[in-house]
This record gives sequence, C-alpha cells and structure tokens, in this order.
Amino acid sequence: MREEKRQRKDIVLNLTDRRYGILHGIAYEYGFSSPAELLEGFVADLTRSKVNNTDSMFEAVTWLNMAFGSRKAISTLYFRQYLYDEDIMPRDIADASRVSGFEDIFKQIYKDYIETGEEKKHQSQEECRDILREWSNEPTKGTNPGTEAHHPGTHAYS
Repeated sequence: MREEKRQRKDIVLNLTDRRYGILHGIAYEYGFSSPAELLEGFVADLTRSKVNNTDSMFEAVTWLNMAFGSRKAISTLYFRQYLYDEDIMPRDIADASRVSGFEDIFKQIYKDYIETGEEKKHQSQEECRDILREWSNEPTKGTNPGTEAHHPGTHAYS
C-alpha cells in the first residue's frame, strides 16, 4: 500500500545561500529533480520505509550514528519522542478523550512520561499538554482542530 505524501509544516530547512546552492548541485549531480527529492529519498532510507535497497538504509543509519551518535545521551526525554516510543497515536488520544475527557487522558500520559527515564529531564506539563493537543487535534481556546496529526504507531491509550 502506497502512502500519500504531504507537506509537513513543522519541518523547515534553514540553509545559508552557500549550502542551498551546494545542495542543489548535489541533487542534480545524482540525478534528482530537486533537493527535496534527494532529501525525501534520504528520509525514506533513514526511516527504513523504502521497499528495496537495504544497503542504502543501512548506510543512512550508519551516517546518523557516526554524525550524531553522541546525542543519544541527551539529558532530556522529549515528550514527542515518548509518544513515538510508546506508539501513542493521535486517533487513540481523540477516541479516548471522547470517553474520558482530554484532561484525564493527558494526566495519565504525563504521569507515565515522567516515570519513564527518571534520570532525564522532562518537558513541563504545560508544554506537554500543548504538544498532546496539537498531536490529537484537540482544540485550544479560540482555535479549530487541524488536520495534520500523523503518527505511525498503533497503541490505544484508553
């Protein structure tokens, strides 16, 4: 099954003019129609979502470990990473919120988050509440729910 690609508004590249030009050159040199196509291919390798060519997947992960492996020891457990690690999906939050209410679901998830990685710093309760609202399309005061919640997991949090 082929997934539909969508532009992600929370991923924005900030490049110098020099790096921007070099990236274009690299993309064209390797036969890509644009830098975006090159980066999309790299992300497919890195996330292991390509159907074939496991060598390039291995190489992408190897590059990540060589370039940023030391960052695994970062002292903060980010809430989005916790949601991802626990396979908590936006749909699960929305469904559970209809039964128990958003705040009750949030309190349980936040409690579990704080108990995970006790040796690490955690994001504030307010930051996490905002992230979970955005994640599940739960409206905040004066806003309408969006349509951009995406997560590959399958966990039901109810």
